[in-house]
Amino acid sequence: MLVRKTRRPMEMLVVLAGFLALTATVDGQDQSGFISIDCGMAEGTDYNDATTSILYTSDAQFIDTGTNKSISPDLESENLPKYLSSVRAFPEGLKNCYTFKLVQGNKYLIRSVFMYGNYDSKNQAPEFGLYLNADEWDSVKLENSSDVVVKEIIHVQETNYSHVCLVNTGLGTPFISALELRLLNSTIYKTQSASLVLATRLDIGSTSNDTIRFKDDDYDRIWKPYTSSSWELVSLRYASDLLSANPFILPPRVMTTAVTPKNGSRSLELQYDPDDATKQFYVYMHFAEVEELGDGGYRNFTILLNGDFWYGPMSVQYLSPVTVYSQYTVSGTSLELSLVQANDSKFPPILNAVELYWVKEFLQSPTEQSDGEFVTFYTYLNYNSIVITRF
Repeated sequence: MLVRKTRRPMEMLVVLAGFLALTATVDGQDQSGFISIDCGMAEGTDYNDATTSILYTSDAQFIDTGTNKSISPDLESENLPKYLSSVRAFPEGLKNCYTFKLVQGNKYLIRSVFMYGNYDSKNQAPEFGLYLNADEWDSVKLENSSDVVVKEIIHVQETNYSHVCLVNTGLGTPFISALELRLLNSTIYKTQSASLVLATRLDIGSTSNDTIRFKDDDYDRIWKPYTSSSWELVSLRYASDLLSANPFILPPRVMTTAVTPKNGSRSLELQYDPDDATKQFYVYMHFAEVEELGDGGYRNFTILLNGDFWYGPMSVQYLSPVTVYSQYTVSGTSLELSLVQANDSKFPPILNAVELYWVKEFLQSPTEQSDGEFVTFYTYLNYNSIVITRF
């Protein structure tokens, strides 16, 4: 059953300013907000990833336990990222931790990557605990030697140090392939409290099978392609930078592609089935018009969640990104999103991208205050200024 909290009055805030000065914390061409670690790599063998150009360094300066290992040669390939070729394994000790010196109060995306690769020639993929500081973040379970597991969390730093730990649960030797930290703008991915664990992040309507990340995404979020046979694909012929012009700095390549309902349907449906019905989720939906609809043409629609009113009515403008999310969590055995065309709309709903996160409460989690239940970021050109409207 869907869990909803009482709606509060919405409060409007209008900001007139140069957009990039307000929102950009990481330059798309540099990695000043990045920490990228190839775990198990020999010290002094730094390299730039062939696909993303991200600079990876050895983990030697962040941990003094564990042993360096290489995956089985028969699992190596030209398409395998180099950071998956080595692991740091921890055959000794119950809990082994990486230590990072960070800035208190900053918000970070922390990503850990695991590929067993039969590094120990036992052909027995392990299961173990993943901790952030003193608290469990998640568990790591791999199906086989070539399975790649990625765990990602958005977390506000409570002190000047952070610890990512691998915990032996008696089901095999813990290990890790890569660790990545990305500094985020503090104004995005706000919650009432707690941290956000990634459930899924989808590039809706992708016309390729490509996964999108840095340099297309300034924050190096990883977007997976997703579409459905019940959707009509719509897209621009080029990736306009205008599609990044909201506080989430969405990748133009992601926002360039979108979907609408097929065969004249007035509703666009998307469903996510959690692995645990008690988990509390935040849903982020990203929109932008990518079709020129002509004079008087517009889309106007309402968003339903599990059949109940969630947000709207709303409309989108050409090349003007809009992000809608709830300030309160939802849960259930299934999360069913429905975008329903309004009676006065000439065109059906559109959707470009979706993110879902579940809430992870830590013992000492920072609290972030919000002004209302829903927040919508609109940006559009107004003569020589960019207007950011926050509801």
